[in-house]
Amino acid sequence: MLGKLIKNEWKNTYRIGCLMLIGLVGITFLGWLAFQSPMWRQLSDENYYYRSNFGVNVLNIASVFTLLLYAMMLVAVSVGIIAFLGVRFYKTMYTDEGYLTHTLPVTEGQLLFTKTLISGIWILLINIGIVLSVLLLMVFMINAILPAGYSFSDFWAEFWRAYEEQGMEEVFLLFERELGLNFRGYFVWSIFSMIFSAFTSMITLFGAISLGQLFTKHRVLMAIVSYIGVSMVKGICSSVVEGIVTGAYAGSINHNPSFLGSYINTNMIISLVLSIVFAAVLYLVSWLINTRRLNME
Repeated sequence: MLGKLIKNEWKNTYRIGCLMLIGLVGITFLGWLAFQSPMWRQLSDENYYYRSNFGVNVLNIASVFTLLLYAMMLVAVSVGIIAFLGVRFYKTMYTDEGYLTHTLPVTEGQLLFTKTLISGIWILLINIGIVLSVLLLMVFMINAILPAGYSFSDFWAEFWRAYEEQGMEEVFLLFERELGLNFRGYFVWSIFSMIFSAFTSMITLFGAISLGQLFTKHRVLMAIVSYIGVSMVKGICSSVVEGIVTGAYAGSINHNPSFLGSYINTNMIISLVLSIVFAAVLYLVSWLINTRRLNME
């Protein structure tokens, strides 16, 4: 039954999720369009000349505003998918729709797990789409400012040739040894963090929505207040712990730069532990409210 529940949840969310992914394609096209103005080519190629007139000036202004629109739309997609999933969770769990949801032959734990799983997957997919869009925007930017006759593939080939000939890899390895850093490890950690945060962000949101249902009136408002409160408490805890760690490592970093890596690693571990603790507590809160204090509108 759990498999059918997951399939049904995916079926009920994929339309909006896919529309947002398609929207990211259109937003990325806006990013490409923003760099079609001739002013970008002039930044790197002094020999590239165009007549400065009203039409060109309007094109340049439009390019800047298109970039701003690109950034705002990326934020809108990121916030939009969270809002959609949050509203869907509220409607299917705590409103009239919830009566049907809670009559299904599944446990409250299975319901909560399914919604967290599918919502986390959609957040992850949207985040991956945003990262790819930003990477493509960087490619568009580089390609726009390259001199005429010099393609991005030429730039990339020359970059790696310079990287190998100048021994940059050895420099990075030396840098890592001296400061106790591991850039490859941090890259892997970033990927893991993006995956992990996609699910913990949904657990936090669902926990706040569930807390809002403990109030008899203005439940949506109280859910928003709960979300802000939980975020503030988490931020305060992170700041306090990071301050303690910084104080403990301050003297060591000044006398031994290799402690910088240990300091960063400790902060990352603490951040992970705090995220796990908050996610576990809020997941438990949602489960308890659904099993013991369920009071739908």
